[in-house]
Amino acid sequence: MRRNSKSTAETVERGHFNDYLGRHNLRRTQERIRILQEVFSTHDHFDVETLLFRLRRKKHLVSRATIYRTLKHLLDSKLVRQVDLGRNRAFYEHALGRENHEHLVCVACGKVVEFSTVTIQKLQNFVCEEFNFRPVRHSYQILGTCESCQSSS
Repeated sequence: MRRNSKSTAETVERGHFNDYLGRHNLRRTQERIRILQEVFSTHDHFDVETLLFRLRRKKHLVSRATIYRTLKHLLDSKLVRQVDLGRNRAFYEHALGRENHEHLVCVACGKVVEFSTVTIQKLQNFVCEEFNFRPVRHSYQILGTCESCQSSS
């Protein structure tokens, strides 16, 4: 019997996180597992407040401090990454197994569009070669107004 991709992905992420916790002698608590499950239950970008709201809506009693501590572990384990969406607070997205991509962010409604293009990758490679620079990661966001907001103004 074949597993669906969501449960396979959840198993991979849970296994990766359990390995990370074990390597760092950290306990595998119900709160951490609930946070992990909630983070990977959607592909949307999220901030701490949104994550807290979603957990509380499901009657999971998790403190804001526990979310911050667990997000640090998720960042350190490379399961999630922090992204700047131009809203003066930290947002997060899935990182494990995801292709590199960039973001278009509407400053009017907050809509986020992910995109990737070979042109940006080639430019990044060219610039890094030109300056003998070894990239570790990069971040590229375009802040502007989406088509819907342009039409309604």
